[in-house]
Amino acid sequence: MTAADMTHLIRLSLKRDDAAVAPLLRDLMPAPAEDAMALHHRLLWTLYADKLERRANEAPFLWRRMDEPGRFMVLGPQPALQSPYFKVEAKPFDVHFFEGQRLAFELRLNATADIKAKGGTGARGRRTDIVLAALHRLQQAGDGRTRSGALRLEAAQAAVEHWMNNRAAAAGFLVERLLVSGYRAVPPPMPRKSGRTLVGISDVEGVLRVVDPAAFRTRLLGGFGRMKAYGCGLMLVRPAPG
Repeated sequence: MTAADMTHLIRLSLKRDDAAVAPLLRDLMPAPAEDAMALHHRLLWTLYADKLERRANEAPFLWRRMDEPGRFMVLGPQPALQSPYFKVEAKPFDVHFFEGQRLAFELRLNATADIKAKGGTGARGRRTDIVLAALHRLQQAGDGRTRSGALRLEAAQAAVEHWMNNRAAAAGFLVERLLVSGYRAVPPPMPRKSGRTLVGISDVEGVLRVVDPAAFRTRLLGGFGRMKAYGCGLMLVRPAPG
């Protein structure tokens, strides 16, 4: 396997002071979340335009927009190291995990679940966002606080914690602590035949313990949840303190 074939961890910094980039900063970092997701999806593909084949419903690399404007983390094949837009720092992702290892993690997540349709066996189900579904159930139950930011975070905390715990064993880890620090519902970056008008995005942080290093590494490289092409699913990990 050549270095180019290996998975790399890539740090990207927008060339904010570059004479060709500076006039475009407002366009390259739009404020509406849905506009930023779609634009950054296209912007990051400029690093792979001649390297990877685009395939429907697949994310050949994972990425996340960091809190500092113009900075991104990417996990995937080695990108073009020269870019008109970014300073590119790439190194092989040769991290090896071990059983019992405790890791602090950060994850931007679009978590969904398949809901079975009524009508008996064979009836086609639909995919739904778990937090929006929880808020809808509260609304149907007559809870008038569904527009409250605090209630939305409370619903996101319960739904995401349940979702992660249900998938942790197959992904080779146990959740020790999990906090949903932010949640927002935004229009999908691309029109969908399903007619969905919103997608939910949760910012999650916490501590996990590795129980199956091989399974954990496989899931980490594959990402979590959906909307991976638009900046969700990349779990950033580091050794947990203490």
